[in-house]
Amino acid sequence: MGLRDFLARLKAILKWRNFYTDFKGDSVGVDSFCWLHQIALRHRSKLVGKGEDYSHKEVVDDFIELAERLIKEGLTPTFVFDGAPTPAKGGTDAKRQERRSKALAYIDNNQRTCDEKELRAAMAAAIKITPQVVWDTIVELRKRGFSAIKAPREADAQLVYMVGNTLLNIVVPFCVMFVICRHGRG
Repeated sequence: MGLRDFLARLKAILKWRNFYTDFKGDSVGVDSFCWLHQIALRHRSKLVGKGEDYSHKEVVDDFIELAERLIKEGLTPTFVFDGAPTPAKGGTDAKRQERRSKALAYIDNNQRTCDEKELRAAMAAAIKITPQVVWDTIVELRKRGFSAIKAPREADAQLVYMVGNTLLNIVVPFCVMFVICRHGRG
């Protein structure tokens, strides 16, 4: 799920740019799983504890809204989703599942007694993006004419490949994308 404190470590060399103005007309690669997770955090109270059966229409709708914003601002996005699990990350995936299970148990046992901050943190840890959410998002993107692909494995590696082969001009880290999608600055 990326490098710990990545942007904090780059802070000394980062330069503020107006993303929409400076990159207008460019093709932009988006690690879409990161977007889905960040959007799901906004809807955590509706999603947590629902298992695979939760209604994720709002998550897909919010994703489409952000995608349309990029087009409106003159960018050409390509949305890349994680593919098959990476064998080398088996331990990481198992730890994430364990964290989700513990968070769900914490919510079940303490929802009425813990403070709001603790509850929000537990809900964030409990969120799982299901294959159905990914598939529905890809289908909706394609219906609207967006380029959406599923990488063979990790989206990050696919995005690096696409930039290296001049299929994309830039890839923007997901947390920056969420800032710029609202304010045009990153």
